Amino acid sequence: MKDKIDEKLTIKNFSKIVGISTDNLRFFDKIGLLSPLNRRDNKYREYSFSQIAAGHVITFLKKLSFKNDEIKMFLDNYTTVENLEILKEKKIKIEKEIDEINRRKKELDEHIKFIEYLFFVKENLDLPFIMEKSEGLDCVYVESEESTEIIGFFDKARKVIKNGFWMLKYNIGIIISASSVKKTEYTIKALYMFNENVKKMEDVEFKQILGNKHLCMYAKGGLENNSKVDFLLKYAKKNNYKILEDIYIEEISGPGLEKSRDDFLILIKIPIEEKN
Repeated sequence: MKDKIDEKLTIKNFSKIVGISTDNLRFFDKIGLLSPLNRRDNKYREYSFSQIAAGHVITFLKKLSFKNDEIKMFLDNYTTVENLEILKEKKIKIEKEIDEINRRKKELDEHIKFIEYLFFVKENLDLPFIMEKSEGLDCVYVESEESTEIIGFFDKARKVIKNGFWMLKYNIGIIISASSVKKTEYTIKALYMFNENVKKMEDVEFKQILGNKHLCMYAKGGLENNSKVDFLLKYAKKNNYKILEDIYIEEISGPGLEKSRDDFLILIKIPIEEKN
């Protein structure tokens, strides 16, 4: 009985086993990369089981973007120090590519999460809700002369951060005095900036905003002189919440993401104590 290894395979069957199309097998035969063991009188190609390993190696190396002449050299003398080094270098390259793909995936996940959050915000505008006491927020804290306009705080932040693109890198918010709030105006006491990497910054002043219990509301419009702040304050008083002095207003979506200032999205956070 003939050994299995001596059995002949048609090009179609061999193609299925090694995962190389019949057209590519014919081309590999033409260039001398992988030729059939026999060729019948009718010119049909016959492969042997002993060639399957070579077929799998070709498939493997093709996935690593090896060129045909490189694969031929590899197969001519598979077990060499040079081939081992080539594979190690390919492994290092792939690991770097995986790291880059994972970085891009992380960025995609962040964008997806943020857009889903924006949908949630837009569906819940002008609806007061309670945010239970959370952990404190570490932030870069910028004080300037109190004003109803934010531009002076932006100028100061630019000098503190020493980076012209700071607004693209950090979430920003302002602190105002509850006692300063009028219908469409209030005084800004400070600007704060935060993100997950904020503590890695050097030569800047940090401050922790305490994690109080907050009465919150999502609203449209900019950080400055937003009438929804007065609305939420009146809601708090009407519902007998004890209001602490500082109010926090954080930008959720602003310039670059929204077409006009009226479409900006903010989160208003009023620190409160339990109802009287």
